[in-house]
Amino acid sequence: PPPRRPRRKRVPVPEPGTEPEPEGESPPSISPSSSSSPENEKESILDRMRDEYNESVQRRLPQERLIVEKYDLELIDHPSQSFYKADVTSFHELTVLAIKESVTIFRSVFSEFEHLAVEHKAMFFKSFLGKFLMAEGIYLTSIHQRDTSLFMGSLLTCIDCVNVDSWVSENDQIERKDDFRAAMRSFASEYFDMLSPMMKMDPLTEREFHALIVLAFCDVDISLDLPENVLQQAEEMRRKVFKLLQEYYKSELKLDDFSQRLGNLMTVSHNSSEAGILMNEEFRMYSTMFGIYADDDLMREIFLE
Repeated sequence: PPPRRPRRKRVPVPEPGTEPEPEGESPPSISPSSSSSPENEKESILDRMRDEYNESVQRRLPQERLIVEKYDLELIDHPSQSFYKADVTSFHELTVLAIKESVTIFRSVFSEFEHLAVEHKAMFFKSFLGKFLMAEGIYLTSIHQRDTSLFMGSLLTCIDCVNVDSWVSENDQIERKDDFRAAMRSFASEYFDMLSPMMKMDPLTEREFHALIVLAFCDVDISLDLPENVLQQAEEMRRKVFKLLQEYYKSELKLDDFSQRLGNLMTVSHNSSEAGILMNEEFRMYSTMFGIYADDDLMREIFLE
């Protein structure tokens, strides 16, 4: 990944489905780098996540809109905003964009881990990516597509978990389309069973969502060959997040008893982690069995290597 960018002023996040002002920045490539910049010690990990995520949204929205226009995606009926139904071809480009932006967030927010060897950074990032994408999807879906069968697969596009056959058209260059659709239906059913209870909970606040992303990073698979001190560092960051959340619940939400709220957040954290693991399995199967995304170096690096 490229060197960390200098800290900028807080940027408010625009609403998905609205037209942003493009900043002219391109997402980074996923490649190793050893550069870093000093940390602002007065800024908490959740504040850093807020700023970096909001800046990422500013960059992603205009690029997603170009993808929507490129593939002439179907507009979804929504009372206030413009969302579109993704298909297998457009979803590839949307996912690549999300991966590249995730690299920037990963390196900018979690700079304490800049000293890690390249292979350890890669382990961390691969573990983080699926959980981050699913956490974002759950959060956006609970806000914009609550009580529907649609799941927000990106900032502007949705996947219909009930009618997944429409995700593949006859024009898509996929062999054994019937087999592919059957596999998709199986994965969609697992996702829906896993994630639909999340949609019945009270939607997360923005602060809780930022905490959820950080917790996704800290939820490290202990089977990974990572140094013990690194795992301890991740656990310390996890404890800081819970402390910040308790302060937020007391001072901002004015809650005397926040146990249910914190319990709901941990449920979402667990399920987004499980869904992230399932997403990795899904992409590997699509590539190995159907040849989809197999010729994309970035996708292969993330999901196959």
